[in-house]
Amino acid sequence: MRRVPPIELAEGRFAAVPEEARSAIAFQALDIHATARRLRELGVVFLSDEPIRVGVGLALRFRDPFGNIHALLQQTIGEVAPFEEPEVYNSGFKRPDSDTPALRRMFAGLGFVVRSERYYPPSLPIGHGDGSFAFMLHENEPEEPEVRARSQPESAAVSLIFTAADLAAVQQQVGSGREDAFALGRRMRVTAPSGVPVEFWRLTPDARTRSPTGQVSKPSVRQPTGRHARRRAPGGG
Repeated sequence: MRRVPPIELAEGRFAAVPEEARSAIAFQALDIHATARRLRELGVVFLSDEPIRVGVGLALRFRDPFGNIHALLQQTIGEVAPFEEPEVYNSGFKRPDSDTPALRRMFAGLGFVVRSERYYPPSLPIGHGDGSFAFMLHENEPEEPEVRARSQPESAAVSLIFTAADLAAVQQQVGSGREDAFALGRRMRVTAPSGVPVEFWRLTPDARTRSPTGQVSKPSVRQPTGRHARRRAPGGG
């Protein structure tokens, strides 16, 4: 089996079908109650009145204007480095529990590793080959409605986008995908287990010099803060 060249998460795309398997972003709050109160005044719709307890603290799910379901999170365990809101805490995949083994195999083949089983179930922090944090695999919290596989994988959704040096090597690991050319190079669209859309991009040398994503010497993930804004996120637990 060929070794897959370095891959990294490049950005997020927005729109979604609620309560189906999806990618999602967790935003960190200094005080989840105060932040939620301020966001409600701005018209943000939360899916519950009070936060639920999760592995690293407290969380409230909310819908963005396109119907995507994300989370507001306040870390209550461990040391929290100073930050200013808004802050992306992490991003990852929310999918039915039964698809966890298939997703673990898929990302292991791409060079990612499970950092810890401490919070599983329902959450698995996935890391780069060196163990640093990359993204999350989430099953349902007990208080949440059941997530089902996407009935229409091609429908609008948050799509996590990875960059890769060799799309053919990626295809050996993830199966068939649709590859085409675009402004920054070539890209391959893949439907992951649960019907969640994922894209892999191979950037041209010129695009790598113009894009803040670039290429890296090891598997790496950059968390999305917007369509073209990227930065490394803090660890995911």
